Amino acid sequence: MRRTVHLSFLLLAAACGPDGPRERHAALERDRFSVVFFLVDTVRADHLGCYGYERDTSPRLDAFAAEGVRFANCLAQSTWTKPSTASIHTGLYPSRHGANQVFSVLDGSLTTVAELLSERGYRTAGFGFNVYIFGDDTGFEQGFDTFVSVEPEGRAYPRGERIVDAAIGWLEEQGGEPFFLYLHLFDPHMPYGPPEPYRGRFDRGYSGELQGDFSMSPELTPDALSAEDWRHVEDLYDGEIAYADAQFGRLLDALKRFGVADDTLVVFVSDHGEELFDHGGWSHTPTMFQELLHVPLVCRFPNLPAELRGATVEDLAQQVDLLPTVADLVGAEVDATLPGGSLLAKALGALPA
Repeated sequence: MRRTVHLSFLLLAAACGPDGPRERHAALERDRFSVVFFLVDTVRADHLGCYGYERDTSPRLDAFAAEGVRFANCLAQSTWTKPSTASIHTGLYPSRHGANQVFSVLDGSLTTVAELLSERGYRTAGFGFNVYIFGDDTGFEQGFDTFVSVEPEGRAYPRGERIVDAAIGWLEEQGGEPFFLYLHLFDPHMPYGPPEPYRGRFDRGYSGELQGDFSMSPELTPDALSAEDWRHVEDLYDGEIAYADAQFGRLLDALKRFGVADDTLVVFVSDHGEELFDHGGWSHTPTMFQELLHVPLVCRFPNLPAELRGATVEDLAQQVDLLPTVADLVGAEVDATLPGGSLLAKALGALPA
């Protein structure tokens, strides 16, 4: 039977019982933790080491998961960027937030994570690239003091390195004040073109015609590609993930260098997966297969109890759980009709009685 545990009950039990003193979860009594959302576009959970992938695509995320809590069964709220990312920021399903069309604008009457924290005195910043989020008139900037689209320089999209550089530069200016930082890297999204040494890391000796960066086109149909071509495309995709993983590591290193790592909730998540020909598709078209909906979600909570470090929670998690999680951590009230729940409560519920 699925076990549901509410954080308020856990805190009460910790305050009252000799075997669970309040200081055991002293981190939960603060309301000024910083928060980082590190979103990497188009990442399938099953292409990451901590989710069982045989290739070493994600050493920094794997080490991070050993320090935090991995949610094994996280469900994306959509198979494409705008609606799923809106769910991450609002805690609402696409049917409620309404940002589910190419030209949809996120409703200004909705409360986002950035607004929730800004109202509590947090400095807020978002850096990334995706036209559906960082383009003109999307509505996703609400609640952010700084919201920057890092533009490409002579290529289809900016490398994640530039996005992380911008975020680190902003962090250097914060002077220890609590913050909310949202990064949105685009690298594993098509076209696949990882830089070296990541481009050749998983290369299986391909010598076919698909040289350079890879992107599908109307002239290049799946039926026209050989099995060797498909393997090469997967090699490039895995290289993109490995590159993005290294950028995640750079951000983690910066948090440690600035002395704020222990007081920051860090969330690694993706907006959706990628088909990679599993069911005849090559990108993320509107199908509902596992390769699109099963996304990574790993959280490192501040001062996590030792017995939870490296834990895996098997219960269903969703992108809409992130806003309630942040609210839970900082003690903010949220709309009781939100469909999600606190991931922190789920994690604490895994503690032995």
